[in-house]
Formats: sequence, C-alpha cells, structure tokens
Amino acid sequence: MPSDWAGKTILVTGASRGIGRACAALFSKQGAKNLVLASRSQGDLEATAASLAKEDQKVLVVPTDVTDPSQVKHLFQKIDKEFGRLDVLVNNAGRGMSGSVEEIDLEKIEFLFRLNFLAPLWCIQQAIPIMRNQGGGHIINISSIAGKRGVPFHGSYCASKAALNSLTEALRVELKNTGIKVLLVCPGGTDTNFYTDGLRSTENDFKLPAINLMSADQVARVILHNAKKGNGEVIVGGKGKILVFLNKVSSSLTDFLLSKVFCK
Repeated sequence: MPSDWAGKTILVTGASRGIGRACAALFSKQGAKNLVLASRSQGDLEATAASLAKEDQKVLVVPTDVTDPSQVKHLFQKIDKEFGRLDVLVNNAGRGMSGSVEEIDLEKIEFLFRLNFLAPLWCIQQAIPIMRNQGGGHIINISSIAGKRGVPFHGSYCASKAALNSLTEALRVELKNTGIKVLLVCPGGTDTNFYTDGLRSTENDFKLPAINLMSADQVARVILHNAKKGNGEVIVGGKGKILVFLNKVSSSLTDFLLSKVFCK
C-alpha cells in the first residue's frame, strides 16, 4: 500500500545531519519521488544523498545558506525548474545559542534570528505560491520546546523559536481552505550536533545539564506521523510535554524547578 508521501517532492533544509537528515531518510523510505536536500555543507549533503538514493527516486543536492535570501530564491527556482512542484517544505535549519541575557552578543543574536526565524519565513514565502498553484502542500516548521517556555542561559535561542512559533500559528490560520497544511513541531532534547555546534555569548558559557536525549530518528517518525494528519502542533518528548503543562499550571513553580537545574 503506497504511503502518503509516495510520488511527492520534498524539500528539507538543514538536511546534512540531525533531525533534517533523519526526516529525509524517512521520507525516502516512505516512497518520496524527489528529495531536495539543502544546507551549507555540500560534502555532508552528498554523503546524505548517497545514503538515500534509490533507482526510482531522484535526490537533488542544493548547497544553500538559508540566511541569504538570494540563495533561498535560487533554491526554489531550481526546484521549480527540476520538478515543477513542491509538496512538502521542512524548515529544519537552525542553531542554538547559550549565554545569559545580560551578556547576549548582539551580532550573534542577529545571525541567530536570521537563521532560526527569517530563513524559515523566506522559505515559506517562496513555497506558498508553488503550493497554492498546485492546489496544496505541507509546510513543517521545526521549532523547539524552548519556544514554548524560556530556559535560563538560552534566552536568545528561546526567543528565536518563540518568534517562529507565533509566525507558524498565524500562518496556519491564514492558509485555511487553501489546501496547504501547516505543522509546528516542538521537540525536546534531541541527540544531534545542536549542543556542540551552538553559538556562545561568552567563552565561559553555561553548560547544559546532562539529560537523556531522544534520537533524531524518533523525532522524525513523530514529524511524519503528525504531518499526515494535516494542520496542527506537536510537542515531541515526555519531558517537553511535562514542562509545558507545568508552566500552564504555575509559571512560578516552573521558574523554581528550572532554577534548581540551571542555576546551581
């Protein structure tokens, strides 16, 4: 029985590793016809593409710095030229940033917002006309549990993801009745390069406490399962769900618990 993604054209940003690579692999396994992989690293993208390639499937590697709107435009022009359609956009590219609010590096936070917020926006603006003309599609924004509740010493990252969350909620309503479905995904801690590749405001930045992390494959399975349902929002991971619930019940209690973990 064919899957929901059989014959579809899929774009994944940040596809060279982590959740992006896991999503690309799962879309491939579930029968996507055309996979478009975008990130800054051509070598990593080609390695990902080589691991996915099937005889009846085309994998297009497009090295792209999504913080540059001209490169984003070129990416979508290439997709339109090669395939003439786009069924799924997975906005996954992003980075973390640690440091106290007092010591936020303004230059770094400007870059962070370009990557975590403006880049998905630019991709969305390029994708919507294509999807509208073909009668529908899926936009999947990979955010974070940190966008639902601010975490000490990661305020800049939390703010960038909170902005993406609000944008996604507005977009979901704006696109109602267009056939374009919008899914917001907020994973908890995931075993990726996020914790080693994140930006730092100071040399002696706060170190994240040791926690049990989900695998990128686990997160990808939840993403694709919920995308099939259409519009919505999903929090991935039990700890993330508990954090959001506690914050709704008592923000002061949540403040206290977070201080015990992060402010020792």
